[in-house]
Amino acid sequence: MAFALFFDEDLMVQSVVSALRRSGVDCLTVAEEGRRGLSDESHLEFAAAARRTIISANRGDFARLHSQYMSSVREHAGIIVLTDKDTPVGVLIAKLLRLQGQRDAASMRNELIYLNARPVEER
Repeated sequence: MAFALFFDEDLMVQSVVSALRRSGVDCLTVAEEGRRGLSDESHLEFAAAARRTIISANRGDFARLHSQYMSSVREHAGIIVLTDKDTPVGVLIAKLLRLQGQRDAASMRNELIYLNARPVEER
């Protein structure tokens, strides 16, 4: 089973969300949940409770939160961090779709995955 995504405020690009939804990916955004302005920790707690992998461009905060979760034996449903906010939308969509094809919800649990701006390589 594919993993569900929760887009935080740093990465709520409607074209990305729309394209993923058209491809069958379960996506939810901070705005849709009325959670704008809340802390990253609050967003991660929400995502963990909803069993959604959070996706953000806020590398520092989510790396820190991941470390805190792992050291306190708390679990989350996965964290994806975009390492370059200038990543082209098409590249981001391709990378997320590829990741959806490679991973399921169970394999995303407690994972911290960094996505970079390099184009997806074809195999």
